[in-house]
Amino acid sequence: MYKFLSGIDLLNINGTIVYFGAGYGDMVNLIYNNNSFKPTLVLVDLLITSFIQYSYLKTTHNGNIFLLSTLNNSVTDHAINIVPLHLISKITNKIDIFLATYSLTETNH
Repeated sequence: MYKFLSGIDLLNINGTIVYFGAGYGDMVNLIYNNNSFKPTLVLVDLLITSFIQYSYLKTTHNGNIFLLSTLNNSVTDHAINIVPLHLISKITNKIDIFLATYSLTETNH
């Protein structure tokens, strides 16, 4: 449906995709595992949700998963990067696609 409406095929992106409010990470797993280019995926969420994403993706994904912290503070290319909201300023990559499903309606204006 996304491809039909936007004209963009998420399974053929060779760039950086930022997903704001990615839930537990299932859609991210789908995009990364089915993309031949292995894009740089950046999940931005609340701290507690970031830990849930990390746990889920580490057990279901057989690739590079990085949880940014104050010690590991840069986004790794061609990997899944989990960025807690308070570290959003650490994202310095050029963003090619910004995804948000219901998350924007759940934020303060």
